Amino acid sequence: MLAALTFLTTSFTQRRPVMDQAPLEVLPRAWRRVVMDTHKQVDRQAYTVCVTERLQESLRRRDVFVPRSERWGDPRVKLLQGAQWEAMRPQVCRALGHPDTAEPALQALTQQLNAAYQRTVANFPIKCRGAGGTRERTRHADTHRTRQT
Repeated sequence: MLAALTFLTTSFTQRRPVMDQAPLEVLPRAWRRVVMDTHKQVDRQAYTVCVTERLQESLRRRDVFVPRSERWGDPRVKLLQGAQWEAMRPQVCRALGHPDTAEPALQALTQQLNAAYQRTVANFPIKCRGAGGTRERTRHADTHRTRQT
């Protein structure tokens, strides 16, 4: 992406840039048919639109950041790191109502996951008593089987 942007930046100063040197890695398969003609020549306008669209997608997905930008900047830059984080950790955890360490939270999540698993296992197979006697029904992701016992 950055190579394509650098290429476009330098090519705008040239009246007739040599488009043969344009980085093609940024072009998805669908765009290659639009950008390159039958003689493998790169169309400057189509290439510019493609790179601009890819840049917009990358900004939206947060794959690319703009330094000192409020909207398109890297949000991780504002996070406390290293010694600053260690000094502030107790205050931040207390303000959020979390313990200082992760172990109690991990134990609680482990217990919740285990309980959910046990409930799921308890539902397989489901035994029903009805007018026709006892039936055992086993549920699978895509099929239902009923067996008369």
